[in-house]
Formats: sequence, C-alpha cells, structure tokens
Amino acid sequence: MKSKDIFLAQSYDKLAQAISDIPEEVTTDIYALSIFYYAEDDDPRFPCIEVSYNTQAQYLQQTANATHETEAKWNYAFWLQESIAKIGGKSDVLLNDWFKASPYYYSETENEAAKEDDELFDRLMELGENFETEFIEHIINHTRKLFKEHVIEKKFGQDIPVIIHELEYYDQPISWTQKANKTNLIEEFLEAYQNGKL
Repeated sequence: MKSKDIFLAQSYDKLAQAISDIPEEVTTDIYALSIFYYAEDDDPRFPCIEVSYNTQAQYLQQTANATHETEAKWNYAFWLQESIAKIGGKSDVLLNDWFKASPYYYSETENEAAKEDDELFDRLMELGENFETEFIEHIINHTRKLFKEHVIEKKFGQDIPVIIHELEYYDQPISWTQKANKTNLIEEFLEAYQNGKL
C-alpha cells in the first residue's frame, strides 16, 4: 500500500471516529462542524486540519459580541474552537511519509538554501502549494464520504453543514465548503458570506 493511501485511509477513519466520539450530551445542540485548514508553521510541507463543532448555546451567547447574529453563528472566530481531531502537520508521520513519496518532495537542505536563492524559493513554493492543494482535495473527498457513509447523519439524526475554512473567508475556501456539502445544507452559510457578514 502506498504511503499516500495509508495516510488517506487512516485520516478518514480518524475523522469518522472523532465525530462518533462527540459526547451525546452536546450532540443535540450542535448545528455545524468545522474543518479548519492551515499549514503548520506556515510551511506548505505540513498542511493540517483541526476538526471541531459549534453549538446553538455558544452562538447565542456570542451574539452580543458580534456585529450580526449571523456572524456569531457562522464566523469561526466566535465558535468554541475545541479541536476533537487534528490530521496532518509536522508530527504526523504518515503525512511526512506521503510528502517524501510525492512528486512535490523537497528536502530541508533545499528549504534552507531557498532563503538565499529566489529561483529555488519560487520552485519550492510551487511544489508546496501543489501538495497543499492535493491535501485539501482529499479532505473535501473525506467530507463527502462522511455524508455518503451516513457518519454525520447517524451521529446527529440528520446531515449538518461541514464548513471547510481558513481564518479568513474568501472565495477559495468557500468553494471547498461548496464542493464538500449538499447545497441545501450550506444555503444560510453562503448567504452570510455573500452578504458580507463573515
């Protein structure tokens, strides 16, 4: 089995398990899941996600601190931000194995040399960005699979939105969320974005 396939299989299982393990006492209050994406240490070799959720109680409590109720409900800045799973990053051995076996690999020696070599820096940045793009595409596929295999429905009694995002909301991460969810699940979120309330 290729290192990439091992990473993908285990990361999906970790996602599904984390959702299944959410305590029953908060399950009924959860209205959306978050998949927060970033590159650890701003290094494209170490893309990662942190999974969390938000509750009705949290968003209602935060309404007074937000510009709009909609902002409190859909902007991650006002969410609980309590990670239930982290996938990827520097310490993820499977991610590192996949990177080394990928066509995007570059060494730490090259990374250091790029600080003094603009041409090399540009080339490594392109490799890193390609790796990040592939990583996030697989996360989108994982999210679709969570819906398809009814992991979310079984946990919450119905499908709920999964927002895939960075700290800032702009067209690219919005497209990730659109690709991952059924349209009807994210209409309210998309409307908030389009109306400038995020």
